[in-house]
Amino acid sequence: MIEDIIEKFELTSDQERAFRIIANHAVTPGSEQLIMYVGGIPGTGKSQVIKALMEFLNPEMNLTDSLFWHPQELQQLFCAAQLITHF
Repeated sequence: MIEDIIEKFELTSDQERAFRIIANHAVTPGSEQLIMYVGGIPGTGKSQVIKALMEFLNPEMNLTDSLFWHPQELQQLFCAAQLITHF
């Protein structure tokens, strides 16, 4: 699934690295909270990483039974990402 999303969103090597860190952390049972900063100048693809993560974390994709994201949480994640990328 991770590979499919990387291919679908055509992530660059830097985008892929950020995506993999977060995606792998999300599916690791018992992992602690991940606090990560994804920064860069406009046009570096921060929003592309967020879009890939949104699809990866979509509860309708049935990633695992133990991983559940409420649609409102996904919307808040997207809004926060938009705010950060336009800061």
